[in-house]
Amino acid sequence: MLFLLKRQPALVTVSTLTIDNSGAGTVIVDEQGTLTMNTISNPGGVVDIESTGDLTQNGNVSSGTNTMTLDANGNNFIRTSGTITSGSLTLIANQVTNPLVTSLGGLTVNRSTGTLTVTNTGALMTINSITGVDLDH
Repeated sequence: MLFLLKRQPALVTVSTLTIDNSGAGTVIVDEQGTLTMNTISNPGGVVDIESTGDLTQNGNVSSGTNTMTLDANGNNFIRTSGTITSGSLTLIANQVTNPLVTSLGGLTVNRSTGTLTVTNTGALMTINSITGVDLDH
């Protein structure tokens, strides 16, 4: 179990991550390897999670109405369960495995291969850009 008592950057290596920040503030995680996100809750601030390996969502990930960046740095984003909730999501990955379940106000996706399916229950106002996607309309 990891406890960080100071409000300054800390260098840790983890394979699974659970965050519950009921206060205000930005959460930034830069992982050097694969990372599984369990429940991530930061309703009072921005969430920015990056991994140099595959990034797996295994629970609800929320930044409330604030922005969120999920960056797998050329590796895969794998959704196994949970909803992504954010005012605006930027997702960067080689490919997105399994449909995304979201509640978003804005969406930006940058990916290279595979298909992308998004089910959004929020009031999606803006699709900023989606690269590597064929849109049927």
